[in-house]
Amino acid sequence: MDPFPMVMVPPANESALDPSFSEYYKSVREKVNRRDTAGLLALLHPDIKNSFGGDDGIAAFQSLWKLDADPAASPVWPLLADMLRLGGTFTRQDRTAFAAPYVYTRFPETMDAFQHAVVIGSDVNVRATPSLDGEIIGRVSHLVVRYLHAGEDQAPSMEYTVEIDGRSYPWIRIGLPTGKAGYVAGKYIWTPVGYRAGFEKLNTGQWKMTFLLAGD
Repeated sequence: MDPFPMVMVPPANESALDPSFSEYYKSVREKVNRRDTAGLLALLHPDIKNSFGGDDGIAAFQSLWKLDADPAASPVWPLLADMLRLGGTFTRQDRTAFAAPYVYTRFPETMDAFQHAVVIGSDVNVRATPSLDGEIIGRVSHLVVRYLHAGEDQAPSMEYTVEIDGRSYPWIRIGLPTGKAGYVAGKYIWTPVGYRAGFEKLNTGQWKMTFLLAGD
């Protein structure tokens, strides 16, 4: 693999800069932590964008995330918990729009968002093989790395998982700026074209979540 420029994307969370949004943000996190389906749905915009396919709205959100079938087991809870924990930034100067996680808002335009990802931790181990017993070939912090997909360079890393804090994560094969390749636990990797959430302040002064989607 060819070397590429070393670029850092340090953590950023501007949620506390606006008092009204700060309260709303805390409310969303509380609802997510309690897996409060009714409470979460009340914080969504009626026309929330769920994908680029046109299936918008709260009813579609419920169906997509199985909140109408098995809400307690919905994957939306750990996803939102991770994004909100990471924090994000305002996307308008008047602070009427906010997006999380920061990887989406702060990813450098000079890098290909489909080919790269960001390490969202400090001193994260990069291992030679997809195993906690694998040799550590480096430690990286908040670094842009190349995302090596299935069929590229080696067999799909999704075949291997690791348990961290009671959750299962895939091993992600990455390329380092030096040209070396290795594996990082999926807990510590976020792609800028992965899931992100957007929030807007309405004319009424209320904040609502206006999108939760992935892709481009």
